[in-house]
Amino acid sequence: MYCEKLITLRRNHGLTQQQLADALMLSQSMISKIERGITRLDPLLAIRFADFYNVSLDYLFGRSEKQLQISEKDIAKLSEQDKNEMLAMIIKLINDKK
Repeated sequence: MYCEKLITLRRNHGLTQQQLADALMLSQSMISKIERGITRLDPLLAIRFADFYNVSLDYLFGRSEKQLQISEKDIAKLSEQDKNEMLAMIIKLINDKK
């Protein structure tokens, strides 16, 4: 269920419920109710959570266990050499599929 995913994502990002509430412009009690399954996520709020955590809705709702997106912060941590090596791997994979 998405409740557990939301708790895990929040904790993995090192956020308190209040910090998350502030970031999403919600109340801490609303975050708590959503995480406990008392309040259901409406589609627009689900999108806000997915965008904030940089995950797909499929991941959030358990349809996929893969977090497919990479954050810009993670990319920024890579050296230029690492970025070039990754680009070379992607190009090779694309060319191998032809």
